[in-house]
Formats: sequence, structure tokens, C-alpha cells
Amino acid sequence: MHTVTRLAHDRLSKVAYDPSINEGELRARSLKLAALQKTLKTPPVFSDPRSEAPGSRLGKLPGA
Repeated sequence: MHTVTRLAHDRLSKVAYDPSINEGELRARSLKLAALQKTLKTPPVFSDPRSEAPGSRLGKLPGA
């Protein structure tokens, strides 16, 4: 079972109050987000750019 505590944990899942562990976790989260950001792609927009109100009755992003 996993309990969410919002506290930092060390590698053994013990609550950690050491600032260096918090800093390490922050760095790890930052690296994960940077890797995710590299994989994200902007979805194509289906509309006529010359129209006053771009989009159709289905919306600009049909797959959203």
C-alpha cells in the first residue's frame, strides 16, 4: 500500500528531512519534466486561417 504524505522520502522510502534529499528530488522531477517536454508535439489545428472565427462546428482540435 502507498500513502501520499507530500513529504520527501529517501531511497529506502523513509521520510527525509535532509535538505540535500529534497534538492535531489527536485532535480529528478525537473529532469523528468524536461524529458516529457521533448516528447510532446503540438497537435494540428484544422481551420482556415483566413476566416474571422477559425474552426468549424466540430472545433479547432477534433481529437481533443
